[in-house]
Formats: sequence, C-alpha cells, structure tokens
Amino acid sequence: MGRCRRKPAENEHSIDCLILKYYILSYAGTVRKRSEGIDTTTPIGRFYFTMSSALAQLERDRLIERTRAGLAAAKARGRNGGRKPKLTAEQIEMARGLLDGGKPPREVAKAFGVGRTTLYRSLQRIGEVAEAE
Repeated sequence: MGRCRRKPAENEHSIDCLILKYYILSYAGTVRKRSEGIDTTTPIGRFYFTMSSALAQLERDRLIERTRAGLAAAKARGRNGGRKPKLTAEQIEMARGLLDGGKPPREVAKAFGVGRTTLYRSLQRIGEVAEAE
C-alpha cells in the first residue's frame, strides 16, 4: 500500500495500484487503520489518504534529488561510479603479448585470475579487439 501512495506512473505496479485505490475508494469504500486513524468513509479520512500519498511522493522525489546531487558532487571531485577494472593497463598489455605469442585465451585469463569475457572486454576497452578463438 505504501508504494501505491506515490505517483502510479513511476511505480512498476501502477495498474495494480490504480485498481486497488479505485476498489478501496469506490466499492469497499472504507479503509480503517486504527493505528493511524484513517477511515476513508469520511471526508477527513479521504483527505488523510490523499495527503499521505502526496507526502510519500514528496519523500521519494527528495530522495532522488539528494541522490543526483550527491552523484554530481562526487563527479565534480573526480570520482566516478561503478566498479574498478579488474586488470590494469600494464596487465592488459602483458595479456595482449601472451595472446600474440600464441597462448590460449583461457590460460591467459586464468593466469590473471579473470574470466575470458573479462579479458576480452579489457582488450576492447583499450581499443584492441582480440579474436583469438
């Protein structure tokens, strides 16, 4: 129910939430939560339901805003997100030398403690596409 309070358009279950909200307010007509004092049969209860939806959306929007601001600040400090590469530039050069020398890609990858796919991606990242199989 908490997810349904926010904007349905941004919710992965938006149709379900709309159906649930429509059912509650139209057919069942009542939501009674004693702990929070919500009763949608009254104007105050419907108002509370609507306001709690608005506050949930505001909270979500502010979270997104803070996350974007944090990412921008990190980028300004020169920090990029994502995982660090498994292989350094020197290791990639050594791997390329081994592959050019005739070593099988599986053995080269095993020697550096990575998979073949990681080895190939690293070679592509530096502009070298090795098709050695």
